[in-house]
Amino acid sequence: PNFFSRLMQRCRKSPKGELIPLVKICGITNTTDADISVKAGADVLGFILAPSKRQINISDIEKFASYGVLKVAVVKDSNTDLICKLRKLLEKGIIDGVQFHGDESLALVQSFKGNAYKAISLESPAEAADDLFAPLSLYDKPKGALNDSFGLSFNASFSGALQGGFIAGGITPQNLGSMLEMFNPLLIDIASGVENSPGVKDHSKINEIFSIMENIYG
Repeated sequence: PNFFSRLMQRCRKSPKGELIPLVKICGITNTTDADISVKAGADVLGFILAPSKRQINISDIEKFASYGVLKVAVVKDSNTDLICKLRKLLEKGIIDGVQFHGDESLALVQSFKGNAYKAISLESPAEAADDLFAPLSLYDKPKGALNDSFGLSFNASFSGALQGGFIAGGITPQNLGSMLEMFNPLLIDIASGVENSPGVKDHSKINEIFSIMENIYG
């Protein structure tokens, strides 16, 4: 099974029959934060290989290979050598998927046969309609020079465009409830919203995310 098949296998329903959103904790840089995230209930861990304050070396991903959740490498401006390395990590089962953030073509993403998807930065809801990579896209808010979040989240004007999809961008314990209500997402992707500083997670915030979800979905 490919990444998306395994991702859907992790989906579960609440006692009321609602689909409970999957959670990806991104920007993992150390095993302590990975341990806390998995224990709290994360479905996916994200490891940033692109230039970022949360960047780790591709060789460091191997230390997370034994974690029993899905693992995604986040890349940008990928070259042939990197693509080859990513394919090898997938073959070995060290990672389960690749999240592309650069100018990668649809053909390249599709060549990963369900093991890769594209992150799309949206300035306006209308841009989602032109997304060639849909429906397997992660919608995010624009980021800074080092791919770092401005802490911006989607507002209600995006509610029609982003229903039931993968969403990121400024999700925090403070706005999680409203984000879930507005977008009914299949997956939420959180990095800066559960950090003390870039690449260093706040364990109480991670636990709070899952406590909020348990209160909402049961």
